[in-house]
Amino acid sequence: MVTLVACPKPFKGDIGIIQNNAIKSWLGLFPPGQVILAGSEHGVREVCSEFGLKHIENIKLNAYGTPLLSSILSSAKKACDGEFLCLVNCDILLFDDFIETFEAVKQKFEGRDFFLSGRRWLSSSVTPLDFGEKEQNDLIKERLLAESKLDTPWAIDYFLFPKECMEDVPPFALGRCGWDNWLLYQAKRKGLRLVDATGGITAIHQRHDYSHSPFITKGRFTFIYGPEVFENLKLCVKGSRHFTLLDADFSIQNGKVSKICFSRFALRAFTHVKSRLRCLFKAERG
Repeated sequence: MVTLVACPKPFKGDIGIIQNNAIKSWLGLFPPGQVILAGSEHGVREVCSEFGLKHIENIKLNAYGTPLLSSILSSAKKACDGEFLCLVNCDILLFDDFIETFEAVKQKFEGRDFFLSGRRWLSSSVTPLDFGEKEQNDLIKERLLAESKLDTPWAIDYFLFPKECMEDVPPFALGRCGWDNWLLYQAKRKGLRLVDATGGITAIHQRHDYSHSPFITKGRFTFIYGPEVFENLKLCVKGSRHFTLLDADFSIQNGKVSKICFSRFALRAFTHVKSRLRCLFKAERG
């Protein structure tokens, strides 16, 4: 069984609608999994009570009141019932192809040594969605996909892995850049097969603003900057730990798991070996 864990923003206004949509889509997955909400923002306790979700209230925050990734994962690992944990942003809609792809990858590798993630689809929809039976959910998916576009390989909003594999997680500020890329790096470092599930999983991101942060840009592109971002980047230590889905080992094509012949990770390794050989060659000649 997969346990989905998310750390919502306050359930107010548009973001409240978006998060309710996401949770209803998760509860509509078949076979159903466990859903855990973390944090004590406005409305979280009430939503957990309404939908019968497990609630982790005592999450550590940084000086700016932002939840820490290390605290969320540590608490979720203790609270989850399944063998696999999926950290997912609370604005992401998921559909039955999420479970189908997970099962295909699990069967392919005959075990637990994989890390599943994928790109998201960008939707401008901010309306309540009526999830129900599979046919109804499929219609919602088709309608939203028709007006959505696929985001970049570094726009990553869900991370599925064996719950015991993510240890010694730095205190990243959730929702600020760097932590998601570090998770992919950590998966590779631990020898897990990194699977780009974009071709199998439909993950739809619902548009929202960034009014929850005081550190946002003004202009054509909106993103969060400021001290929390700089601290996250310091925790990454090196640019080589800023991994994306371009570093994946496998991808999903036509329902099948396929090996990626030459990922960016392979290019990194090749460049490193080439550099070392050049140094050795110079030393021998010199």
